[in-house]
Amino acid sequence: MRVIYATLILMLLPALSMAHGGKDPVKELEKNHDRFTSTQHAFDQLASDEERIESLELQADYLQRNVLIVRNLLAADYPHVKAGMSKYKLDYIDILDDSLKEFGVTLKQMKTTLPE
Repeated sequence: MRVIYATLILMLLPALSMAHGGKDPVKELEKNHDRFTSTQHAFDQLASDEERIESLELQADYLQRNVLIVRNLLAADYPHVKAGMSKYKLDYIDILDDSLKEFGVTLKQMKTTLPE
């Protein structure tokens, strides 16, 4: 019986560590916000359109990361809250998932329309 428990623990341990990543989500939110703010403030000083496009991509990436972190925190903290329990009858996690996917598509479209 001990062998079964040991095997299960060894199988689940990597999955748990990969899911969390070992990072404090609040610190990651703060770091991303600080990086976003500094990148946004430096935007006007950039000389070329290429640098501005890269800056916009970085800003969008930081925003997307923060939304994903908040989504994961919501899912971890409130896994029991379903659409039927919501005041607005919304599944918040599904909406965040869809928004992240749509945001990714929008970024790809933006990249294809901007001059190289």
